[in-house]
Amino acid sequence: MSDLVRRLRGYPGKRGMEKPFHVTMDEAADYIEKLAASESEWQPICDSYAAENQQFSDRIERLEAALRELSTDWDCCNVSKAMRAIARQALEVEDDPQTNL
Repeated sequence: MSDLVRRLRGYPGKRGMEKPFHVTMDEAADYIEKLAASESEWQPICDSYAAENQQFSDRIERLEAALRELSTDWDCCNVSKAMRAIARQALEVEDDPQTNL
């Protein structure tokens, strides 16, 4: 990005150009430098969101594994049948007597 800033500031036709274009080029370079400087401020925030997202993904994976375990054929009583139905519904699996899931 600093190469772009350098090129904006040293644009060959800069001298002798109309002032609005020259000002626009400098404003663009200033804005790019400001964005680059702010990266150090927002990068840790993005990293923390990524880490938190990974924790949530890991937890969802563990919960789905537990639901799959509950959704298998173990119909020893009405409670287990109800738990199986709830687990299958949470996993969005239709009741099919031919499958274990």
